[in-house]
Amino acid sequence: HVDGQIGRLLRELERLGMADDTLILFTADHGNMLGDRGRWFKGLQYEGSVRVPLIWRGPRGSKERGGRVVGQVVENTDILPSILETAGIPVPEGVQGKSFLRLARGGDPQWKNRCFSQLRSGMYVEGRWKLIDNSLNGSGPFELYDLTNDPKEQHNLASDPRQRERVEHYRQLLATWRAERPAPIRIPGMPTPAYSNITEAQRKEAMREAQRRANRPISPRR
Repeated sequence: HVDGQIGRLLRELERLGMADDTLILFTADHGNMLGDRGRWFKGLQYEGSVRVPLIWRGPRGSKERGGRVVGQVVENTDILPSILETAGIPVPEGVQGKSFLRLARGGDPQWKNRCFSQLRSGMYVEGRWKLIDNSLNGSGPFELYDLTNDPKEQHNLASDPRQRERVEHYRQLLATWRAERPAPIRIPGMPTPAYSNITEAQRKEAMREAQRRANRPISPRR
């Protein structure tokens, strides 16, 4: 069904004479577990929930239009700067993420190849390795997976003595990222929205509320 609907969109762009000048992006903000690990929906740090499609077709003649498959790790925050670069628009100050156009056009030796995520638990992925912290404050318990040899995440290596240094290193990287306070995005000619500023007290209260929600029992649905 999805393939068919995308085909309709592409054909309509051709009919309208817009295909040559259109950037086409197919992605999602989350996946769904669909039965993996006995779970159905989103909200977890396992691949079924956090790994999403990212299909990018640049305008005709662009170097990223050649059907290349890229295996490096990309974050959703990288999409906005990539779109802006394609459109020739400067990336505003404060935008998180990095344009992946060089990566899509053949390679970027400086690409970060890592991502962070935070819900009721935290996640750090670097290449083939993934650390999950099942807390909001770095207290664990932790899960470590080798996504190359264990793509279904069935073998938690966090307690393996050979991985002790890796777990601690990733835990520290996740803690540093959690502690960051990015400045609001600044766009010339536009005022900074009031809701973009949050006090430290408000942030701590939001974290406490998230922890309360994480520990709240889920009532069965009827």
